Amino acid sequence: MIAPSQDSVCVAIDCMGGDAAPRVVFEGIALCAHELGKVALQLCGDPACIEPFFQETREKTRAYPVTLEVIPAEDVIPSDMKPAVAVRSHRNSSLGVAVRSVREHQAHAVLSAGNTGALMALSKVMLGMLEGIDRPAIATFLPTMRGQSLVLDLGANAECSARNLVDFCFLGEALAQIVLGVPSPSVGLLNIGSEETKGNHTVQEAADILKHARILKNYAGFLEGTDICAGTADVVVTDGFTGNVVLKTIEGSIHFVKDRIKGAIRPSAGMWLSALLLRRSMKKIFANLDPRIYNGAVLLGLDALAVKSHGGADDFAFAQALKFTVNVARQNLIGRVKGSLDKLSSLEENTTL
Repeated sequence: MIAPSQDSVCVAIDCMGGDAAPRVVFEGIALCAHELGKVALQLCGDPACIEPFFQETREKTRAYPVTLEVIPAEDVIPSDMKPAVAVRSHRNSSLGVAVRSVREHQAHAVLSAGNTGALMALSKVMLGMLEGIDRPAIATFLPTMRGQSLVLDLGANAECSARNLVDFCFLGEALAQIVLGVPSPSVGLLNIGSEETKGNHTVQEAADILKHARILKNYAGFLEGTDICAGTADVVVTDGFTGNVVLKTIEGSIHFVKDRIKGAIRPSAGMWLSALLLRRSMKKIFANLDPRIYNGAVLLGLDALAVKSHGGADDFAFAQALKFTVNVARQNLIGRVKGSLDKLSSLEENTTL
């Protein structure tokens, strides 16, 4: 298959993965079809389950340059299945078939709302890693006071070496350049303080490499937790354990604040107009903080494009993940990441990682 271009992109979708599959997948496609441009979607799953949704969605998208094709799959990977089991015995599942399509160059990207560990394991085994990268990282964009910031790793690696963190910095820089449109995105390491003396040995070692190698275009140094929402840096790098806790804490905090504000502005006698106006203003604010807008996390470090949608995504959230996948595929994310890895080769010549 030719490389992805502005004219045509193909995405293999695991239609059976996620809490409300396959319905949400097809409703998400119909919702955003008018924004996708010329794209081919390979719909991997049980034909008997897919067919009713397929026919309805094809009618809804007929006016747009979106091609739909059903790719049969034998089974489904449960959400609680261990990654090793998925790799050994479920390569013909809807997820396995979607990943295989990318491996065989029939699709430019795979998108799934299914088992994260299985997606990671199957992708790593079937697609391979980029040269020089040991581990993949889960990366997604989060809302900040300045717009958006990319945060990684969000759960792929509970423990990381200094080398892993350095790798994530370069991978994150490449993705931020594409999505944020910033030529030199600022990249920082998450730490318990911004002072150079703070942090454990791993973070200190990674920082030492980055400072002395001077390969990153815009290294921001250490960042604290408050810097994430403040948007102090375009890219925030940490280990998967910390990153996952950060992600869930931010999501929970948004829901908590939203609930408290709703309770505080209930209309009362003589105050209904003020409450109504305030509710409208808050609705606009929380619309920008809606986690569904930022659905779609890249498994950075793989030698092909794999994107994870939230398992509990509704049609709107899945549509955002699909649009994100098409966008980064169209802009040749993997090719651009490979180009940025030349910096790592240069770094290795001058620094012991």
